[in-house]
Amino acid sequence: MQAPRVLVIDDDVAIREAVAEAFDREGYQILFSSDGKQALKTINNSRPDVIVLDLKMPGMDGLEFLQRLDPRLPANCPVIVLTAYADAGTVKACHDAGVGCLLEKPFRLRELREAVRSAVIATESTPHEYDMRIQAMEPSLLEHGSPEKPLGAGASEETFQ
Repeated sequence: MQAPRVLVIDDDVAIREAVAEAFDREGYQILFSSDGKQALKTINNSRPDVIVLDLKMPGMDGLEFLQRLDPRLPANCPVIVLTAYADAGTVKACHDAGVGCLLEKPFRLRELREAVRSAVIATESTPHEYDMRIQAMEPSLLEHGSPEKPLGAGASEETFQ
């Protein structure tokens, strides 16, 4: 089985490096883009299984990227949004675009890892298998969230803004 491909779209080099290190240990194949335009080119060459998207970027921002994304990917490719600007309008725009999870900055790497893991499980599983895999996840990760958006980061985990 091929390692799941995660496309990380963020203009912040520190976040890309931290995500690369964390996800490399998890066995994911990581693809990076620094803005929406570059990400659309990346998607043409390599289909990701999950997209992690920052909203505020120079050039093409995350919301414009989402508007242009639709015909390029299968409907079951989950999108996880990272943003420091989670006002009601942004949340609604993300929901309307089909975003499955929104993590507010600052976020903990553990939150992001679990959101990606949950997204990968959802795309690889039947509904019954998904329920069984989610139940097998560490209980503390689910105590304040739902299987769709697992929460609960440890205090020792590094936080990124």
